[in-house]
Amino acid sequence: MNKRLEEGRKWESKLPPKVAKTMVERQDEGSFVNVFCASPYVYEVREGQNFWIVDFRTWNCDCGLWEISGIPCKHAMAVIIGRRMNSNDFVHKYLTTEAYIKTYSYVIYPIPDET
Repeated sequence: MNKRLEEGRKWESKLPPKVAKTMVERQDEGSFVNVFCASPYVYEVREGQNFWIVDFRTWNCDCGLWEISGIPCKHAMAVIIGRRMNSNDFVHKYLTTEAYIKTYSYVIYPIPDET
């Protein structure tokens, strides 16, 4: 536990490296879709003949990936980048470096041997 705590304290970004890597991958994937604004919070994202509705009020996309993973899917990333928003603001708070550090900051005392 302490090893992970020390590791997390070395990270300087808001997001842990694995989450940041996933964000970059989804941003790259999202660069090949078309975005259409339905309202200030709702967007239609098209890729070929398929389309998905992305709702920023509920952090939800029809593909379901954002809601399940807590990390914006490629459809949400396309909107975020197109609207020049900060993508880090749309990652679930439990996936931040701060949450990682808090997770491993508690002490778990060993249980004495009863023999």
